Amino acid sequence: MKTDIYQLAEDAIVVSFGEDISPDIYGHVTQLCQTIKKEPFPGFLEAVPAYTTVTLFYDVLTVSLWEVDLHQYLVDLLDNFCQNSSEIRSGKLVEVPVCYEGDFAPDLLALAAAKKMTIEDIVRQHTGREYLVYMMGFLPGFAYMGPVDESIVASRKDIPRHRVEAGSVGIAGRQTGIYPLDSPGGWQIIGRTPLQVFDPFSDTPFLFAAGDKVRFYPISADAFLSQVEVVRHWHKEKQPSGTCIADVTKPGFSSIFVDEGRAGFRACGVPVSGPSDSDSYYYANAVLDNPRNSTTIEVTMGNFAARFEQDAVISLGGHGAATVEGRVVSFYTPTPIKSGQSLELRYTGGGIKSYIAVQGGFSAERLMGSSCAVPSVEMGDFLVKGKKLFAGARKEFNQKPGIQLPESIALKSIPIVRFFAGRHFDRLTPNARQLLESSDFVIGNRSNKMGIHLDNIILSRTSDHELLSTAVTMGLVQLTHEGRLIILMQDCQTTGGYPGVIQIIKSDLPVLAQLKPGSVIRLKMITFDLAKSIEIDRQNKIRDLYGSEL
Repeated sequence: MKTDIYQLAEDAIVVSFGEDISPDIYGHVTQLCQTIKKEPFPGFLEAVPAYTTVTLFYDVLTVSLWEVDLHQYLVDLLDNFCQNSSEIRSGKLVEVPVCYEGDFAPDLLALAAAKKMTIEDIVRQHTGREYLVYMMGFLPGFAYMGPVDESIVASRKDIPRHRVEAGSVGIAGRQTGIYPLDSPGGWQIIGRTPLQVFDPFSDTPFLFAAGDKVRFYPISADAFLSQVEVVRHWHKEKQPSGTCIADVTKPGFSSIFVDEGRAGFRACGVPVSGPSDSDSYYYANAVLDNPRNSTTIEVTMGNFAARFEQDAVISLGGHGAATVEGRVVSFYTPTPIKSGQSLELRYTGGGIKSYIAVQGGFSAERLMGSSCAVPSVEMGDFLVKGKKLFAGARKEFNQKPGIQLPESIALKSIPIVRFFAGRHFDRLTPNARQLLESSDFVIGNRSNKMGIHLDNIILSRTSDHELLSTAVTMGLVQLTHEGRLIILMQDCQTTGGYPGVIQIIKSDLPVLAQLKPGSVIRLKMITFDLAKSIEIDRQNKIRDLYGSEL
């Protein structure tokens, strides 16, 4: 069995079993995931299976401390694994009702006509077999299933829909799947299920898991309406614990709660998220002696204000300018605020992200272990005018004297952003590789917390061969069909199929997060070993901020 091992990022390594989709290959994927989860190496965080790959995410400091050679560990594991194949635990069978009628199936009639089949034939073929869930991704709870029968294979739509309704059942190539949320999408929609595929408020948020088997069965429109689960309660907010300390009087362009992120759910398609500028987040909380995972407010482009109802101590991070009752407030400094006073935060034309930390941390509802808001999948708290802000218990703290701020906090006019070669670096022509380090790249207007678009330079490709989807991570730079670059950021999807040509080093992501559309960056190539060394040094500094807390 041919395998390949390569680094995705400083904290992620991939085992590939080739490029052929088959139940046998997926059996190896499943077995490797189960083996490592049963006996994890020091620092292991999570495994993300895909069609033919397993991506392992880990804590880079722990792996360094234990001196784990991950490449050799995996070589040895695979040698033993290939010789002693153990029984693989299979997933559950999930039976899914689908209405293949009328408005629930907007593409079914055209698909039947294109295939010279009747609608009944399409439905019969779609419901006539069990499908294997090969991977999760794109959206939380989105299961990539297959293969469909050759007779109903369908290409994606030329122009994706702006909105596909949650529960829609689609076909793309030999894959079939169910949209868990309302979202844009290009699959051919042939039906809709009344089941809720993803519910972050539930103790069991996901209907499917990788390795499950799925069988569809048809139901009428009347049956659909009687079964539909009207349990969507995305914005049913519970009152947080703690003390109400302030009211939001101006929410600004975008203000959300963030913490370190939602770990452990990549394999189910849930973005990790976290603060856009993690350096500013960590240092703002450290000066208050808060725990490193404290809930904090992330403000984009200022215009934020809150009136305090209780005395509090805050610390500001990132960029912008702030005042309390007209008095200028310094950043990265404990700042007392009295009851009745107002905090105002302004955008000053530099970095676009500001952070408000409060002693004791803000208190917000936690979904799947995190209070971090992810606008792209409608999870978490979004601050609006009149929103009550709660905080945890205040405690006596010792101000940390002389905290040395990282270089990322001081933005340069044209930042140099470092990268190392990605898995598909060879997809770039020699001329494109030269352009990488000799061009000024401009951040496009479509950039957001999911990804930064570099639209002004077109890079030529050596191949247009389609790739299988596999795990992705923040900092991965994808090359689109048109030859443009997209840098994946904190709220990025967990899997993707564009070539990952380069990987931005994690130490430089906070810089990118602060740049507004129209900003210019330059790229500089370094080795993976240097990138890993830089990240270990960065993580050690963050750990030292919080003492022994890891």
